[in-house]
Order: sequence, then C-alpha cells, then structure tokens
Amino acid sequence: MNRKYITELLSSFEELYPVQNFTIGRVKVWPLLRIYTAFYLMNEMVNINLDNREKFHESKGRVFFDFFNFLSSKAFIPNRRTKVVFLSYLTNRRYKHGRYKYDIYVDPILDIINEKRYKIYEFGNSMDTSFRHVPHSKVGIFSIFTDVAKALCFHIHDSYIKHNDLGWLDDFTFWLQRKTGIVLEKRNFLEYFCSIMVLSKLIEPFLKYDRPKVLLVVCWYCKEGLAAIYAAKKMGVIAVDIQHGLQGDGHFAYSGWVKENLWDFFPDRFWVWGELDYKCLIKNNRLCSSSNVIIGGNPWINLWKEGLFKSHHRKRKDKQVNILVTIQDFTPFDLLFDSIKRSPVNWHWYIKLHPTNINMQRKIVYSYIEKLCNKTKVSVVGDSYVDLYLYDLFKITDVHLTAYSTSAMEAIAFNLPTVLIHENGLHAYEKFIKEGIMIFANTPDEILRAIEKSFLIRISHKNIFDKMSKALFGTLKDTHNAWAGLVN
Repeated sequence: MNRKYITELLSSFEELYPVQNFTIGRVKVWPLLRIYTAFYLMNEMVNINLDNREKFHESKGRVFFDFFNFLSSKAFIPNRRTKVVFLSYLTNRRYKHGRYKYDIYVDPILDIINEKRYKIYEFGNSMDTSFRHVPHSKVGIFSIFTDVAKALCFHIHDSYIKHNDLGWLDDFTFWLQRKTGIVLEKRNFLEYFCSIMVLSKLIEPFLKYDRPKVLLVVCWYCKEGLAAIYAAKKMGVIAVDIQHGLQGDGHFAYSGWVKENLWDFFPDRFWVWGELDYKCLIKNNRLCSSSNVIIGGNPWINLWKEGLFKSHHRKRKDKQVNILVTIQDFTPFDLLFDSIKRSPVNWHWYIKLHPTNINMQRKIVYSYIEKLCNKTKVSVVGDSYVDLYLYDLFKITDVHLTAYSTSAMEAIAFNLPTVLIHENGLHAYEKFIKEGIMIFANTPDEILRAIEKSFLIRISHKNIFDKMSKALFGTLKDTHNAWAGLVN
C-alpha cells in the first residue's frame, strides 16, 4: 500500500458514494473523513500509532488560548481592519536569520510585498516556549496554544453519537475494512471531528475581531488548518492554502477530489509555487480550475537564489564525497543504514532530521548509528537552529537521498540530483525520474550505484535542472502578482 494507492482508493469511494450527504449536524464532513483515513492508512504502513503522534495533538491535555498574549498585544488596535491573516505553526521550518527565527513559508512573502495590515497567528504546543521574532515592523504575532485533548471533546462526541444518524460512517468503515483489511475506529474519527470543531470555535474570535479579507494557511489539511478554513467560510473570509511542500499526482489532499459540493473545509484558493503544480492540481481535481489556483512562486527559494541570505558553509575535506539524507517518518532505516555500512570510506553521510517529529527520529537514527563500525561516516544535523540550514547543506553536498521528501524538489534549484528510496517517491516524482535528475533505488547495491551515477548528472543535466527549477518555483514577479490578485 503506497500513497498513490490510498489516494485512488479514497477517490474511488468518493466517485461511487453520495459523500456530499455525509453530515454531522449540518457540517459536511467527507473532506475530514477522507483526510483522517489517508493519514491513518499511511501510518499503518509504517506501524505508527496515529493517536500518539505529536504532530496531531490527539492525546494532550486541553485546548486553550493564550488570552494574556491576546489581550496585551499592542498590535491589537480596535476598529482597524486587518487585510490579511497568516496561519502558521511554532513547529514549522525555521531559519536562524540574524537574531530572528525566520518562518520560511510566511516571512519571505512579507519581505517581498509592501503590506502593513496583516497579522500572523501561530499554533503550537502549550509547552513550546520557542517563540518567534520576525524582522517585520508592526507585525502582530498571536500564539494560539493548542493541546487538543480527547478529554475536552468527550461530551461533544457523546452528543453527536446520540443525536445524529451516522449510518454512513458504519458503511464507510465496513467498505474500508473489506478493501484493506484495516479497521478504522468510528470513535477515533468522531474525536478528531470534535477537536476540529472546538478549534474552529476558538479561532472565530480572532477572525471576527480582525475582519480580514484573506486568510493564508500553511497546510490546509492539518487539523488546525481545517478548523481555520471552516471558521473563515462562516465569515466570508477568502481561505488560501499556501503550498508548503510536495503536492503532485497521488497526494491525498491535492489529488482525486471528484465531488463538487465539499466546500465547508476546502480552500477557496490554492497558492502553488510554479507551473507544474498549477497544471497538476487542475488536472487531478474537479474542484480546481484556473479561477482558484494561482501561481505565487516559492519566494523563499527565489530570495535565497538572489543571495539575500548569508550561507554558512562548512569546509569540505579533500576527496570526501558528501551525501545528504533528509529523514521522514517513512524512511526505510534498515535499507538506509545497510547502504551506509557498505559505502566507501571517503563517503560522508549528513542525516537531516525532519522538524515535525524530531524526537522520535533522533532516537531511531542514533540507535542505528550505534550499530555502525565506523561512526565517523555519519553526522546528524537538524537538532537545533545552530545547525546548517538545508540549503547550506545542499551547497556542500554531492548527492541528495530521501524517501520522498519535498527536499527532493528543493534540491533541483541547486542542481542537486536525488536518489529516492521509498515507493512513494517512485510515484510522486515520476516526471523527474523520466527527466533523469532523480533515480529510484530500493536495495543497498542499487542505492550505491545510483549515488555514483548521480555524480555525473549534475553536469550532464544542467539545462534540465534549470528548466525544472523555473517550472517548479516560479519567480519573484509571480509572488507580487499573486499577492495583488488576492488583496486588491
């Protein structure tokens, strides 16, 4: 079972069944059920308990606002209309830019445009104290701490069971078990639904107070994003999903939506980086067209390429080959470390941890390193802001290796070939494999041969890297045009 199979499976159900009638109260919940199920099935592939994963906040204490921050902030000026609101996360990718922690999805847009009437709302765990400071003047950052707990939702959950006809949910779970052999617990989904409704209620006062025209959300299909979009829809605020990573064919949130009346949780607009994802979204979804998909460029990569940010280079050792590995939950660690073990002595492996699940990944990676005879072959990066940033690592790397991370796309901007070691990568990056700038490998011998082959690709395929980079990430002009189209 891979990501593309899961997307096609859920899309086939959507095609055959009246999912527009799947309601709890008056809320049309098929987008939530589809997204929850996709995550559930993907985590079944790697035996990760969805309910215990930190990023989903399913088993934490309670939900509450940091009302002190809300009331005391000087940026909350009465009777002043805020034109744009950004929704981001304390756990999102940060770059240490001078004395600032720089949000790579939000701050580059604010660097480019000349908009003063905006606010940033950030979600995070109430135990997270790494508050962000941004280099923009007159910015309002309001931390909405979310520890979404089952305990808070139990009484709501029980009322939904008693007062709603949920026969459609029984039908779906039966169909899913028959197709996959996997049992999806109805109660778990209802708790997920209730937590989104609670979050939405907590977001509403912010939107009512600021009265923005546009809400830009980083990742619409996470729990907080869905809640914010639902609140925005109720108030007539335009909800926009900002591309934050890999989309393309086979992504359950960006592919295979076939019913049209699903707008309670679906974004009004999609801000994509470049032409490739623009065409892909429109081709793969009946809900998408040229009227609601806009090319806004990837300002972070484009500003980096313009030389705005200072690189922190680490000196390379003579005759050393550097391989960068970007880790995900779905990384096949046995395969990866078997390849490392067999690699030549002058190959050095930089292992970059993923920011959203870093504690679990750190434990796994170091447990494998302990088993290596030559531990000096591996360096782990990503534990803190003082580590080299991803793009710094690209500049000292000869080959990039990943399961199917978005970093494979970003590597293209730096003329860096990628070796993909997970089946999802084979489907997600099929176009780039055909172009010869990515290689799929699923045995240690294949991985080592693919890395050796990649040394020549950087030179022989330079024109293809340049062409694909522009098609993937757009230009700074695209960012200006997209912004003007949204706020004017």
